[in-house]
Amino acid sequence: MIKYEKCYVLWLLSLLGIFLFMPALVNAGEFFVDKNNTTGTEDGTSKHPYNTIQEAIAVATGGGEHTVRVAQGDYTGNVGIDTLTVHLLGGFQGGTPADYAGGAGGVFDAQDPVAHVTRIQGDGTDAVVKLQESGTSTLDGFVVTGGTGFTDSYRYMGGGVYVAEGSPTLSRNIIEGNDTEHVGFIGRGGGIAAEFSNVHIIGNTVRNNISDLGGGISVNGGDVVIEGNTVQDNTATEDHGGGLYVSGNSLTVTNNRVLDNEVGQIAGYGWGGGIAVIGEDTTATLSYNHFSGNFAPTAGGGVFLDDGATVVVSHELIHHNETQARGGAGVYVDGFGDEIGTTVTMSHCTIADNLCPEGGQFGGNGLLVEYYSVVTVQDSIFWGNGGDDFYANETSQITATYTDSEETVVGTGNLSSNPLFANPANNDYHLQSTTGRWDPAGGGGTGGWVLDQNQSPCIDKGNPQSAFANEPAPNGNRINMGRYGNTEEASKSLTSDPVANIRANGSDGPVTVSSLDQVSINISLDPGDKAGQNADWWIAVSTPFAPPGDWYTYVYPAGWQQGINLCVQAPLVNLPSFEVFNMALPVGTYTFFFALDESDGMPAGPWLGLDSVEVTVQ
Repeated sequence: MIKYEKCYVLWLLSLLGIFLFMPALVNAGEFFVDKNNTTGTEDGTSKHPYNTIQEAIAVATGGGEHTVRVAQGDYTGNVGIDTLTVHLLGGFQGGTPADYAGGAGGVFDAQDPVAHVTRIQGDGTDAVVKLQESGTSTLDGFVVTGGTGFTDSYRYMGGGVYVAEGSPTLSRNIIEGNDTEHVGFIGRGGGIAAEFSNVHIIGNTVRNNISDLGGGISVNGGDVVIEGNTVQDNTATEDHGGGLYVSGNSLTVTNNRVLDNEVGQIAGYGWGGGIAVIGEDTTATLSYNHFSGNFAPTAGGGVFLDDGATVVVSHELIHHNETQARGGAGVYVDGFGDEIGTTVTMSHCTIADNLCPEGGQFGGNGLLVEYYSVVTVQDSIFWGNGGDDFYANETSQITATYTDSEETVVGTGNLSSNPLFANPANNDYHLQSTTGRWDPAGGGGTGGWVLDQNQSPCIDKGNPQSAFANEPAPNGNRINMGRYGNTEEASKSLTSDPVANIRANGSDGPVTVSSLDQVSINISLDPGDKAGQNADWWIAVSTPFAPPGDWYTYVYPAGWQQGINLCVQAPLVNLPSFEVFNMALPVGTYTFFFALDESDGMPAGPWLGLDSVEVTVQ
């Protein structure tokens, strides 16, 4: 019996040993990585972190979400996350080899990718990072470089990062120096490629990458958000998308800087130096982006919208882009196939100083539209595009309203006047204003308001029905044309005081009527630059009667009351006309007043607005 128990104990100890030395398989957890842990003891804790990224991912199996925190340093080798949700975070201080040898461990509490650079260096055989069916995984705070793309035997995708399905987020990464060009294969997305994924690409720098299509970023399918990135100095050697080549169910491309990208470097022709948005099933919104310095040999130096896509283009700044052959240096819109055109709604854009040095086959250096496509333009500015801002071929249509262009265009509210940009040579396309212009270089580089000698004709000239409330006061109660209309950086309107008006029977008076005639009193208000300011409203009449009937006031909404009473305390608003009195009066002389002052409940002034009309009843 004793011998049996001894054998049983030895069996338990051996089994325990197997589990102790097996890699841990964790359903959900947090793991740490630092290449400086050279002790040979690695368990994924901050005291004994793994020294490669893939080791940490390998133990993050099963359900749940995992977090992997990676210390600064260079990590060589590709990384793959497959059918897992892993939040892969770089930019931590970590420790030194002595910290780990002495048992102190590393510091992983604060993430700072700028101070603690964490680089993943690909081995040149694949995408550096692959996220395949990775749920809501995150890649945040890394430098990703040296990738050649994921291949499925006929193409190479995503030199830096390849995403397939899932809804991951790529944020705060620098993705640079990746190349998906391979002889005999098509490459897409030198920096990033995503397929059938609801990926969010936010706050990254994607630069100096190369591919056949989509030098910086390529997206195909899914509901995608591309926001706040800098996409710069990327090259598409073939014919579409120097910076971005995108299609999808729903694309939101907003607040990005797309600069100095090139398409067609080897092909010798190409479209969309900055971005190419394509596909009949594609619905896209482009807003608050900055496209500059991009090049396409054929058309669409800055922006190319193609193949039946439906695109909303709003608050875009598109300048100093270039083409050589056909025109459309700023924006080119085209269709495809069986008369399937692209539909574009454009508003609040500034498209300026885009060039086609050779003149272009068709012109339209600001906007070139072809093949059954339709573009509607409103509240925008086209200027400095060689004097030839628009071209639509015989199958297509451009409708422009409330737009300033160097080329004269017929349409409601259109202008052809120099918009007086602040400093286009330094890429500042704010409108000059004598009462206030936002200067991004002011305030020591943080931005500030300055006063100009001239007032742009594009201030307060947008569609009167367009929203303007985001513009700073004074804003004239009307939107400015161009990129900064209805934004906090909109140039200010000429100052104006509120104008109160009171009329009797449609006249400013004096008015004489009989005691049998009806007297109608109407008030109106233009708040000027005080719109939204709270004020006391007073509507009163001085009568020929003895006190206490010598004064009556209109109290909203009760009506007329004896004495001096406040009508209402409310913000100043645009009030076209409002009737406050309609009846016959006894013989005598009456003076009706409409006045506004500070919201203190006392009719003492100083008056923000004051008007009166005299009525004599005989």
